[in-house]
Amino acid sequence: MKWSKYNSTIHTDDRKYILYNCVTNKILVFTEELKDLIYRNSLPALQTIHPDLYASLIHNHFIIDKEIDEVEIAIRKQEKELNTEDYFGIMINPTLDCNLRCWYCYETHQKGSHIHEMTMNSIKKLLKNKIENSQLTTLGISFFGGEPLMKFKQTVSPLLDFAHHLCSQYGIRLNIGFTTNAVLLTSEVTDYLSSLGRQVTLQVPFDGNRELYNKVKATPDGKGVYDITLKNIQYAIVKRLYVNIRCNYHIDNLSSFKDLIDEFKDMDKICYESFHFSFQPVWQTYDKGEKTTPILKDIRTVLNAYEMRHDGIKGGGSLGTSCYADRPDNLVVNYNGDIYKCTSQDFLPESREGVLNLDGTITYNEKYEHRMKAWFSHAACIDCSIMPVCYICSQKKLNEVLDTCPGNLDEYNKLDIIQNRIKELSNNKITFA
Repeated sequence: MKWSKYNSTIHTDDRKYILYNCVTNKILVFTEELKDLIYRNSLPALQTIHPDLYASLIHNHFIIDKEIDEVEIAIRKQEKELNTEDYFGIMINPTLDCNLRCWYCYETHQKGSHIHEMTMNSIKKLLKNKIENSQLTTLGISFFGGEPLMKFKQTVSPLLDFAHHLCSQYGIRLNIGFTTNAVLLTSEVTDYLSSLGRQVTLQVPFDGNRELYNKVKATPDGKGVYDITLKNIQYAIVKRLYVNIRCNYHIDNLSSFKDLIDEFKDMDKICYESFHFSFQPVWQTYDKGEKTTPILKDIRTVLNAYEMRHDGIKGGGSLGTSCYADRPDNLVVNYNGDIYKCTSQDFLPESREGVLNLDGTITYNEKYEHRMKAWFSHAACIDCSIMPVCYICSQKKLNEVLDTCPGNLDEYNKLDIIQNRIKELSNNKITFA
């Protein structure tokens, strides 16, 4: 027998210890005396001294047979999670044009770009093929860009009408999403989305409070759009669309997000269920949290006091959800029919991973094949103690050397991830020293 390589031991604030296993999600709470007993003795000695404890450790897979290949089991488990037949996700770029110009945007905007009728028909055929010839139970259709709402009447609503009708016909669940600056999220658009009776999620970026936001996001004539954006998303929240308020932070704007949080505190409490604060570092300024981590903790304390949802409560740091780019049945369709897997890149022809054919089928290239292999071939990941619960995306794995963590996680980060998972499993009943 041997100890599982995916065990972790953590000290709680009530002078107890937790043994946690990343594969099974099992938790064992024990005293310091038992901790000493466990780690000061060999497994044969432990079996003799405390047979009941030894049997419990085996039953919960903290101790396993020497012949078991845990890495292979973890890989097969993740493969099964990624290769689902009941879900298909498609992200569409109606245009690569945008009504704003944010300094940190990584995309090359293409003025006047839009989906032509031929590509529109190919997308519809793709959706129809997926629904009619599979075991699909859920279709996820989302819109990116550029600013997708610039082509709302021309492209977005016709595709949503088509998908809504098709999903209703076949009894398929339809989830709708947008990544948008929300300047064009008028009450007319929101009322239409609400009328579909589907789950609609909006990711809307903010760059701080009113003063700082307006320095980043403004119309061509220089007019800030903070108040317009705030009004639009608050109306969407009232209409029960779900809004992910993405706070793009760096050291100079992070503290100002407290002012943004205050904009929502007077909303009806029932509306709190329809929005969520997510904090993401601006990658050009990221310092690995050396200066920003204490400020983030303070902001999350404020959010907790208001009982507002945020990424430090559910799933914060647990890396427990795979990236859409790693799932075979998730793809990005550019306005010209080029196929990509990830939106965190410029949509250049040389980066495409396939093309959408006239009949709604897709022809993939070698870039796609390379990506699909990257998930399980990164050496640093294979040897990592939290590999079974880590879903760092293939895009990062493609960009990093094989012996370096693609998520730049150190042992402190890994400990934080494990603690967050334990908190979730215990419904936040456990705190740590």
